[in-house]
Amino acid sequence: MIKLNKKYVFHIPQYKFENDKLIAIDTEKLIEEFISTLNENGYTSTYLSDVKSYYKNKSYTETLITLFTTQENEPEKLFRQFFHKNNSILKQEAFAYECEDKMFIEDLDD
Repeated sequence: MIKLNKKYVFHIPQYKFENDKLIAIDTEKLIEEFISTLNENGYTSTYLSDVKSYYKNKSYTETLITLFTTQENEPEKLFRQFFHKNNSILKQEAFAYECEDKMFIEDLDD
């Protein structure tokens, strides 16, 4: 039996806020690239969900990527790299992920 005892949920917004407006982002290719990176690093089973979210009183849709792994693996490093690489497209102030029932929010310096 395999026990995957660490759950991660990565948050990818489908909108950016520019000029006081929410603008849709085409995230499909970015998400496919991130999932490919996860697969290349041994994370072969992921789950995607689109959810309605609120941030600073703005409502938007985001994609949640959920994966289960072992304690030894740390996919948040891959997510951090993904966000820094693609924030010129995503245009976010910060990015968020969940691990072990905790939410982590990291500011982005652009």
